[in-house]
Amino acid sequence: MRVRTVWASLVVMASALVCLPAMAAGSQHGFWSTPTIHGYGKIHYVADGSFQPKADQTYKIVFTLTKAPKAPNKVNSALDHVARTVNIFV
Repeated sequence: MRVRTVWASLVVMASALVCLPAMAAGSQHGFWSTPTIHGYGKIHYVADGSFQPKADQTYKIVFTLTKAPKAPNKVNSALDHVARTVNIFV
């Protein structure tokens, strides 16, 4: 049950961070950032987002990696989601 709560929180957080206005402005220089895992897991900080990670909390998350990338030279999309989560919470 606890994993579902964390997963639901991640879905809400992802929805808040990746919204239509953000995608429209995504071509601006400096809009996306990758503070911890450079070049992967792009995020955009939203100051008034509905979910803000708290530095004093411990978050435990489980990821499922079930599919290989579409081509050997492409990044696995599941690993990009892991990188995005690390960039948000670290």
